[in-house]
Amino acid sequence: MQLLDTKLFRYGIAGSATFAVNMGAMYVLMEWVKLNATDLESNISHFLSTEISILFSFHAHSFFTWKERQGHYLKRLWHFHLLTGLTIILRQIGFHFLSEAGYHWVVATLVPLAIAIVINFLGYDKLVFRAVQKKPQTGE
Repeated sequence: MQLLDTKLFRYGIAGSATFAVNMGAMYVLMEWVKLNATDLESNISHFLSTEISILFSFHAHSFFTWKERQGHYLKRLWHFHLLTGLTIILRQIGFHFLSEAGYHWVVATLVPLAIAIVINFLGYDKLVFRAVQKKPQTGE
């Protein structure tokens, strides 16, 4: 099996592209649109860039990582949002507790992120983009 054909490698490529989209959207909103004058505006920029990157990620994983698995679009999108939202919350909780425990912000960011990456991969593979069982056709 070639490296490019492995699901984990494609997941990493899609994830890296998603990171770039997230940072690019945040840059555009903060620096070009100037949606940063208040804490509220900065948080709105963060929320919008996160949502843009989640939508990008869903499509990248749909058409690249799990391209062989197709199913009901809106159902998969909903499950993707739920799982991704859950891991975002878990990352925030992990960051809080690790920061409170005195870990440097880099460690407090990367440890929950690494855990979220694993949870997302497994969840996307087993729940969101699970293989659709085809009903056997009866010959009449």
